[in-house]
Amino acid sequence: MKITTARRLVKGEWQWVVDWTSASGQRQRKFFADERLARAHARELRDQQAEYGQVWLLLPPAERQELIAVRQEIVQAGLSLSEVWQHYLDTAGSARLKCGLGQAIAELLQSKTNAGCRASYVSNLGMYLRFFARGRESMALDQIRVGDIEEWIAGHDYRPAMRASAINRLSTLFSWAKRRGYVVENPCERCERIRVDRSPPVILTHDQVLRALQFAQEEEPDFLAWLALALFGGLRPEEADKVAWSKIDLDRGTARIESDVTKVRSWRIVNLMPATVEWLKVARSARLPVPQVTRRRFQRRLREHLGFATWPKDILRHTAASHWLAEWQDAGRVATELGNSPAVLLRHYRKLVTKDEAKAFWTIHPLVQK
Repeated sequence: MKITTARRLVKGEWQWVVDWTSASGQRQRKFFADERLARAHARELRDQQAEYGQVWLLLPPAERQELIAVRQEIVQAGLSLSEVWQHYLDTAGSARLKCGLGQAIAELLQSKTNAGCRASYVSNLGMYLRFFARGRESMALDQIRVGDIEEWIAGHDYRPAMRASAINRLSTLFSWAKRRGYVVENPCERCERIRVDRSPPVILTHDQVLRALQFAQEEEPDFLAWLALALFGGLRPEEADKVAWSKIDLDRGTARIESDVTKVRSWRIVNLMPATVEWLKVARSARLPVPQVTRRRFQRRLREHLGFATWPKDILRHTAASHWLAEWQDAGRVATELGNSPAVLLRHYRKLVTKDEAKAFWTIHPLVQK
């Protein structure tokens, strides 16, 4: 470290300047009005230099070579030793708590349960995270890198939407772990963003609607009320499962969906269209609420009857929403009935339906009077 002391003209005034290069390789200068103070500072720097030199000589040759090599890499990156050390203190240096992946997943699920998250959400999240953790349950959470996540996702034949969903679920784990102090960053935030092309939702054709209603009336009458609520009332499958007859007022044409039933935990009143009321009157003897496992059995039979290889997600809700929007031409009003925002409605639930198609849909009357 070269140290110089000189008298220089600085902004029109003569000052004494001590000039040296720090241990991190940065040039530094300090200005003094008095020569004695400047030379005293220079002597202090030389004493420090001598002390550092003794420490350097006491280091094993291999360690000195390693330090030189690391410093060269740091300088080439345009950084200083102090900057690198500060980054360590701000990031990896602050992750003092260690936790294995398996233990972290167990703690997260318990935390979600304690926070009041629904059992179905906790169960699905746990199933997915344990799938990711398979074979590396004891791996320290803070040792999982971006590359590990992207490699795992690439190893499965996921469509873009499923890859995006995978990153979101893993991000739930790492965001929680960051708050707990198990990791200093969420590696999912640095994963390559997945681009998802959103196609229009699948809805039932007019012929399929007629076939579905006839099938329910003739083959599965116990599910006619559930189908009417989902197909004409736009209820989510899980909402239609849990609605009791006591929450439906056929005289006023309303159905009350309680907060513990809805996805967004906010109760709402659905104003039933006349067609919905007609079908519910016909289905008075049908069971409500419906056990989920029993509803799924009906859904599989309906899927086979309509010729679907797989049941399109939320197809009944999409059908109702698309025909509502064509009938009312008011996204805000339709979104209120569905229990979500207009933006979500237009992004996920809308398929172009003509006014004539909407009119035909909302005038479908019960095929068999009971």
